[in-house]
Amino acid sequence: MVAGNTPATVLVRAVGPALAAFGVDDAAGDPKLEMFRGTTFLAENNDWNGDRQVAALAASVGAFPLPLNGSKDAVLLLTLPPGTYTAQTIDTDRRGGSALLEVYEIR
Repeated sequence: MVAGNTPATVLVRAVGPALAAFGVDDAAGDPKLEMFRGTTFLAENNDWNGDRQVAALAASVGAFPLPLNGSKDAVLLLTLPPGTYTAQTIDTDRRGGSALLEVYEIR
């Protein structure tokens, strides 16, 4: 939810493969991230592949680093007007597993 009268820039991450570094044995192999406002589709990402500017923003808000090359994790950087939103992730390799969905406000 983005409250108030001002848009907010948010970093949204669906982390699967990078969880293996933290000992998660059943991490989702290829999460796809989708964002909606109500039933309206806004954006998606699958395999973010390491944008250095986005990685720097993630570090600035305390997010753990994701691999910069060949990452199957998903990341979106969005500026959203006030309202309610839904972020969802699905494992595109269809084997299932655990994923971590994170939302950070960028200021």
